[in-house]
Amino acid sequence: MRTSSWLKRNKTERSTTSYHDALTVGVIFCIDEVNSLPKIDSFIEKLENDNKMVTVLAYYPNKLEQYKHQYDCFTPRNISFWGGFNTSKVDRFVKQPFDYLFHLDEKPSKIIQGILAQSNAKCRVGKYDSSNGYYYEFMINTEDKDYLQQMYDYTSILN
Repeated sequence: MRTSSWLKRNKTERSTTSYHDALTVGVIFCIDEVNSLPKIDSFIEKLENDNKMVTVLAYYPNKLEQYKHQYDCFTPRNISFWGGFNTSKVDRFVKQPFDYLFHLDEKPSKIIQGILAQSNAKCRVGKYDSSNGYYYEFMINTEDKDYLQQMYDYTSILN
């Protein structure tokens, strides 16, 4: 992946908007297990109930069926030999100037980091990992089993 060059070239002005004033939210995750989908759906539903315009992008690393979700998704077929993305879904997603971009995975992935590096989101939120400081403006450090609930709770109180 060309993550480091994407990070260097991305000149997006980063800031933290009050959660209540935020209008647009992006959500990105890697789905490799069916049992994590209900938690993800619940998280997205909370954002929508807060009157946020939510755009979702899911990465399917294995040949899993697309389930019944209407999320935009991409697969390894959409990644070029040189590490770029060759799908308009990813292009549209990284160009959107989200107020918040939530990365829902607990473990970092080079594929998702590539998207975070290119993103025009004002504030990128994800799980704390000392090596991920370049990808997020706000990181959640918790060992709680319900990490997504913690992410929602901490972000929703930002002023």
